[in-house]
Amino acid sequence: MAFTTPRTWTYGETVTEAQFNEQLRDNFNAVWVGTTAGDIDYYTSSTTKTRLAGGTANALKYLQLDSGGTGLQWNGANPIVGRQGGSADNWDIGGTTNYTPTSVIMQCGMAVVTYINPNYCTTDITFPVPFSEKPLVFTAAEHNKIYTFASNITATKFTIGAGDYETPYFSGDENVRWLAIGPA
Repeated sequence: MAFTTPRTWTYGETVTEAQFNEQLRDNFNAVWVGTTAGDIDYYTSSTTKTRLAGGTANALKYLQLDSGGTGLQWNGANPIVGRQGGSADNWDIGGTTNYTPTSVIMQCGMAVVTYINPNYCTTDITFPVPFSEKPLVFTAAEHNKIYTFASNITATKFTIGAGDYETPYFSGDENVRWLAIGPA
């Protein structure tokens, strides 16, 4: 339903039922199109608003313009288009065979690790959503001379660490960012 530009009323003018419905009811309905929590309202023209249903919980999807360039749609294409390994289903087996993963999730975060050892520190991270198998985990430090690592990786958690090659050793807290990619 399209929005109608509100008219300017004249004092003493008789308002018809059709005018009232167009100006109030229809215009309100045109701007209030959402019906369900998670819906996204957007414009398909300068006067027409529509809704896009929210989608599936925890599904990795992104918004894109439709083929006409006037509407939005969800694209559930897998963000990981290729993977090499020794098994299509087990990400923990090395190899050079190419696979196209079908159900992948990505998670990220930042951990604060505090130095208690003279040259490195660790802390345990639990993934917000468990993977079905051990994921790939990447780490990066806030400071240039700090190295980072991930160890003890499982489908539900891992240990994140940071260390310092130089003397005197870094002391205090280090912000370490992490990214995990693996099977849902």
